[in-house]
Amino acid sequence: MSNRIMTPALALILALQDPVLVREFIYDQAPFPSCHCSTIVETKDGLVAAWFGGTDEGKDDVCIYVSRHDG
Repeated sequence: MSNRIMTPALALILALQDPVLVREFIYDQAPFPSCHCSTIVETKDGLVAAWFGGTDEGKDDVCIYVSRHDG
């Protein structure tokens, strides 16, 4: 690109051009009834995902769960 500023719409179009290589679930049955606020990041060692899980947002039993893609 030239020295123009990339607009959010153009950034979205470019991001959507990247192919999805694999779609899979992290778990089949969760040990909690509800999850929210998930995130995924690519590290030098692979993909890492994290999310809150528990009965409901703000409850005492909510924990942060983490999963690393190892293959």
